[in-house]
Amino acid sequence: MAYHDRTLLRFQLHADHIYKINGSELIYQFADSQSVTFNKQSDPPEPIRFTNDTLNEWFKTGEVEVEMWGLRPPALRPNSSSPKPEIFISSLPIEQREFIDLKEAWVLEISERYERGDILMTAKSLNENMFSLRKGVMERFSHSYSHEEMQNVLPSSKKKSRSKQTPRGREMAIRVYSPRTLMRWIRSYKEFGKSGLVEQFADSGNRLKRLPLDILVIMAKVVQDHYLTRERKTQKQVLEALKIAVSEENNSRKADGKPLLHCPSRDTLARHIKGLDKFHVKIARFGLERAVKNMTPVLKGVETFRPFERVEIDEWDIDLLFFMRLSGLTKFLNAEEIEAFRFNDETARWWVTAAIDCHTKCIVGLCLTPKPRASSSIECLKQIVSDKSDIADAANSIAPWDMFATPEEIVTDNGKAFTAGWFTSAVNDLGIKSGRTAAGEPSMRGQIERVFRTLSQTLMPRLSGRTFGSIAERDEYPSEERACLSPERFASILVRHVVDIYHNSPHEGLLGATPIEAWYAALNSSKGPSKPAPSAKCKRHAFGARKSYKLQKTGITILDVRYQSEELARLFKKHGNKDFDVVWSTDDIGEISVEVATEQWITVSSVFDGHKGMDAKTWQEVRKAASRRSTEDATVTEAIVHNAIKDIEAINASSKAARGIIDKPVDQEILERLESEALQSFDIIPERPEPEITEGIGQRVAPKLPEQPVFNPDTDKSAPASKRSTKRRWHIDKSGVNGGGKHD
Repeated sequence: MAYHDRTLLRFQLHADHIYKINGSELIYQFADSQSVTFNKQSDPPEPIRFTNDTLNEWFKTGEVEVEMWGLRPPALRPNSSSPKPEIFISSLPIEQREFIDLKEAWVLEISERYERGDILMTAKSLNENMFSLRKGVMERFSHSYSHEEMQNVLPSSKKKSRSKQTPRGREMAIRVYSPRTLMRWIRSYKEFGKSGLVEQFADSGNRLKRLPLDILVIMAKVVQDHYLTRERKTQKQVLEALKIAVSEENNSRKADGKPLLHCPSRDTLARHIKGLDKFHVKIARFGLERAVKNMTPVLKGVETFRPFERVEIDEWDIDLLFFMRLSGLTKFLNAEEIEAFRFNDETARWWVTAAIDCHTKCIVGLCLTPKPRASSSIECLKQIVSDKSDIADAANSIAPWDMFATPEEIVTDNGKAFTAGWFTSAVNDLGIKSGRTAAGEPSMRGQIERVFRTLSQTLMPRLSGRTFGSIAERDEYPSEERACLSPERFASILVRHVVDIYHNSPHEGLLGATPIEAWYAALNSSKGPSKPAPSAKCKRHAFGARKSYKLQKTGITILDVRYQSEELARLFKKHGNKDFDVVWSTDDIGEISVEVATEQWITVSSVFDGHKGMDAKTWQEVRKAASRRSTEDATVTEAIVHNAIKDIEAINASSKAARGIIDKPVDQEILERLESEALQSFDIIPERPEPEITEGIGQRVAPKLPEQPVFNPDTDKSAPASKRSTKRRWHIDKSGVNGGGKHD
């Protein structure tokens, strides 16, 4: 099979989605084997055609933004509980994120103990076990914020203390909450995911406990017509319909001179829905088959029908000792990072965080880390939604590694790296459904477990320094003495093995087909991933960090990178030097997002095109190189910067595969150090164009400023220095070479 065919469209297109490309909103019409035709939303509609190769490249670079089911009414859109557009938990203020993570810790702790049978989901049982639950929440929550690499806050010239506070401004304390509050959080989490833990106080209504009969009749009818339907509207949408129904009833009452009715609150409506028979609700909203299925415990994996419908992530303690002193990555790290990655040790064992697409069995994410943590799970998640061809090329792989998309569901265990707030927020902001397997049931994620077993059987025996699976199996094998591989060397070997060997080996679960054949077979049959890769803006909000920066006349400057646009210029004219919230990703400093109004963001690019796609650490090396070449000037030319970039990329090329999959924690202190390093600040100026040499009559004269004459009264007494003529006389260079002039 010619799996290198680049003309295949790698994602499914839907006529009900809105595709935003180059500032235009496009509607999918039809496709052939080579191109796709859209209609531009205009009057009349304007047809536009793009080749499959062009669309694939735009999806890869994140230049396509997709509004899922944008042409359908909100009530008819599937997955109505998915996060709202332009609202990202990762971009909320730090105190709000911490409070949401605290609530999630309570939900997970109670849910796990309930699954084990330790407690009942009743107020009495929760009260009896409240303090033991609180202790478990303290351990879970404190672990989420114990790793410094997860303090992913943007650099600032002023170092501010971070006191953990609740949204009410009090010191963050793991206090005891009422069973009613805890069960409300659990219900919201089950129905809406982590987004359900974001309080929406604006939706609160009247909290009347006793309702007139007329209100009860209206509420029952609205719930029947709007909630108990296959459209599966959310309670918020039902509340809006209830408000409209009460308003219409009040208009009629006002005309008849009757007293007006008060609309029930959100909690009142929720209590009414909660009192309904859950089995009947499940039948009305999901059908009989789904209702029966949800009542039956299932311990087997779910069958998939397309790539990226289900992606499993897990961690593996590698049965191998690395010789850390051979590592060449230390020249890219500082002292704190060298210590965190254990490069000072003689030998060390590392972990692999890996992700597999359950439909094609392709490995879609890898991350090497000294120990499992949230940063490694986020690095793996970044690879899932990004093209990895450059990593495969750096490892000299022959086969491509271009499998990427937005998964419909990600399944993990309950490891602390996967329950950390930063990871769950990023999954939520990407619009991915999060699933967790039951404790003690590795068969629930059997796909990724089998990959680790395969690597242990096929790759590890080829390498020196194995530790084997147990002491008995290891026997007297001298693992420490035989250790000879560095982490980056193993990273290249692992990438090459996965891309060229594992992906091209027959798989029993695919009836003898190879994973890469299954991937391209799905593309050839137009059954590719249903959700394309997220846009660059979405990635920036999900993986980047939020910080306030001052808008100046020249725009916004971070690490000598200046961002400017017409919109920022208008804001400066209106507000002057004002602080704006900025979302900035260390993986790509070419663009930032600026919040111009509440939850309204604009994308602003760097004024220097060379910053596009560059990460912060590479730019820091470029800053050092450019500063060394321009020690006496506050400006450097684009040529100097371009040459510095080429030099840095040439140095990094040999370790690009390793740097692509090795965990790279970037914490607050590291970024602040980058901002405050004693480097000369500079501006990048464009090159001055050389004057054109035109053929024909005449010669080009290029005057050169001569050195200033020095008057010596002992040898030159013909005229005083103050009266000496400074008039310049020019002769034409008869040779015509270089257009040079001579001063007499």
